[in-house]
Amino acid sequence: MQQEDTADHDPLDRMLVKVSWAARIVLIFAIGLSILSQDLFLIFSSTVALFATFLPSLLKHQFRVYLPLEIEVFATIFIVVHLALGEVIKLYQHTIWFDLVLHYSTGFVMALIAYLLLVGFLLVNRVTARPRAIFFFSVLFAMGIGAMWEIFEFAIDQSFGFHMQYNSLSDTMWDLVATLIGAIVLGLIGIKYLAGEKYTMMDRLLRKMVQAQERRKSKVASGLSGATPEPATAQDATPQAVREQALPFKMPTRSLREKGRKVSSRRTRS
Repeated sequence: MQQEDTADHDPLDRMLVKVSWAARIVLIFAIGLSILSQDLFLIFSSTVALFATFLPSLLKHQFRVYLPLEIEVFATIFIVVHLALGEVIKLYQHTIWFDLVLHYSTGFVMALIAYLLLVGFLLVNRVTARPRAIFFFSVLFAMGIGAMWEIFEFAIDQSFGFHMQYNSLSDTMWDLVATLIGAIVLGLIGIKYLAGEKYTMMDRLLRKMVQAQERRKSKVASGLSGATPEPATAQDATPQAVREQALPFKMPTRSLREKGRKVSSRRTRS
């Protein structure tokens, strides 16, 4: 579990930690029930789901990739909903909207993770990027994760005789379409945020990303120089403060039509 220093002082973070561990207990309970019922598919699904809840911590400690606690908790609850409602109660088989909603949520969250990682990196390193480039990166990242999941389902079905894809090409394609829609929605929200729209949760998540990357950057610098790293202050780490200093993300002022006219005029003169 990602128990950052802020979790000791932030009431919301403390509550999120408790919620995340409660969800893990539910998954452990589900593994026990599936073993008693000798349901191999539920044993497999529950075990994979429990392992997946620890992926953010693994990414943090092994690969130095930090994700805000809110993302980890949402992913854990998402996994529990997928297992409890989708596999145990069989909503996947009885209602088409349930599968589509979950894949839409997957696209949204995966795009949000890509957005936070990229924008956090840009803010910390004082690098500029076009909002549309951030949009396409977020959407393509989410679609890549969605495609990898469908390949994983196909491999499991072929290897163990399960029916995660319900032997349907239509099911796979609608899953990817729902993932794409969720990713596009997040990408559009991200563009509006960079254009000046106020989103309190986005501010909170980016603040955490910037603080974590600033701490990692200062540790690397101190390791090279031998100096003691200076802790990043909350004020310096806010996206608004960093943006005002070096990264005024601005939407392109020239339209494609205006650019086309200039290209045409150059060709005419030549």
